[in-house]
Amino acid sequence: MYATEISATIRARHASGARHDFTAVLVMKSAAPRPDNRAPVAVETIEKWAENELTNRTLTEVLGASPSAERVARWVYESWAGQIPDLAETRISPEPGTWAIYRPEPE
Repeated sequence: MYATEISATIRARHASGARHDFTAVLVMKSAAPRPDNRAPVAVETIEKWAENELTNRTLTEVLGASPSAERVARWVYESWAGQIPDLAETRISPEPGTWAIYRPEPE
């Protein structure tokens, strides 16, 4: 199994008004290496998407629930799974050394 990772920064605002940066890692897995050895989506594309989603909205508004790293990981996965067919998981780090991972249940 071959893995490709994209790491991006998601800048968010909490209901309190405090700003918070999350590190997001999207992990794609495939049976064969990518011919050009590149990720299917650029880091800048993911960061711009997050900026557009979170402009003038808090994480609570976007997630529809109290924000947690686990919920952010699922939101990122579900937002990108249709555009990245081999997306296997997302990892979110709200602070150095701490990670939440979202992997969908096998079908």
